[in-house]
Amino acid sequence: KGSVWLLHRDGMRYSKKRLLDGLDRPHGVSVGPDGRIYVGVVGGLIRFNADSPRIEFVIGGNSGVSALSGDGRHPLVSFVFDRDGQLFVNVGSASDNCDPNDLRPDPQQPCAETTGAAPRGVIRRYAMRWPEGAVNGWSNHAYGLRNSMALAIHPASNRLLQGENARDAIHRRIPGMADDEALPHDELNMIEAGQHYGWPYCYDNGRPSPEYPAKIGRA
Repeated sequence: KGSVWLLHRDGMRYSKKRLLDGLDRPHGVSVGPDGRIYVGVVGGLIRFNADSPRIEFVIGGNSGVSALSGDGRHPLVSFVFDRDGQLFVNVGSASDNCDPNDLRPDPQQPCAETTGAAPRGVIRRYAMRWPEGAVNGWSNHAYGLRNSMALAIHPASNRLLQGENARDAIHRRIPGMADDEALPHDELNMIEAGQHYGWPYCYDNGRPSPEYPAKIGRA
């Protein structure tokens, strides 16, 4: 746990070499436009050369770029580079459905963790400068996404695709409703800049969440 390994195929078997350890819940991993290895860790993004694994922070740490949120239910960092070298990063929600400490939110108010300059439940877009791999700045690219554990770029259109982890425990709010692998459904979304995808106000295809029976828009 907390390590990154290099697997080398030799016929029908793999040999393995540990490159890094002592990391805080590494999750996403990708080869960047500069050929270096990028790894999401709680609070940020690191990179290194496979033949000389010395950690350099790109987001968080000593990078000079503000760290990602590292608390709450969804601190894991997934990310993807598009074909132009721009970086998209998941910022997962702190709660299940805007219910910190299992308390119902006020249905007349926007969900507090989704407001402000650095909201949760979003995908951020980091403008990158190459070949340095430096962050020029970031913006909130899309909203209402509880936890974007899967991010990908369509190879032909360069469109951002997202796999959405839907909410849990809806049966606590709607007695008699099943809470199994199917309800609410997880989603595959084609992401458009500036759009809101529903969390925590609705689920599935625009069905109002029980916490927000009269769905409100993003504040």
